Amino acid sequence: MKTYFILAISLICFATSVFAVNSHQQKVNPKVKIGIVEVDRRELILKAERNLEPYLEYTEWSSKKKEAFRNAYGSYIQAINNGDINERNFKKEWVDTTGRLKNNPNQGFDANGAMVNFLNGVADALIQQGSYE
Repeated sequence: MKTYFILAISLICFATSVFAVNSHQQKVNPKVKIGIVEVDRRELILKAERNLEPYLEYTEWSSKKKEAFRNAYGSYIQAINNGDINERNFKKEWVDTTGRLKNNPNQGFDANGAMVNFLNGVADALIQQGSYE
């Protein structure tokens, strides 16, 4: 009897977590607003992925800076994918609803600022290619 009770509770918890994850994924708008246009969220992420390594080679940064940039990249891409970033405003600032992603200009290397510049270039290229609605 105890085993069935524990199994039932585990099954309910699992079903609840699956429902919560699926309902969150359904709420994420598939578009990201870039000024007055909208681009596909997946397309923005894929273009960023394709351009990451060539961009890092171009910068000729030290391995320490590249690692800091990759960490910032991961945070921003995760925020875009989760829907925590849904737009870039007219000042070219990526609006993070969680408030966790901010520039750190007082550090020697501002990885978040560098990531914003990289992401701006990717978004601008998508718009120039006509990949928007």
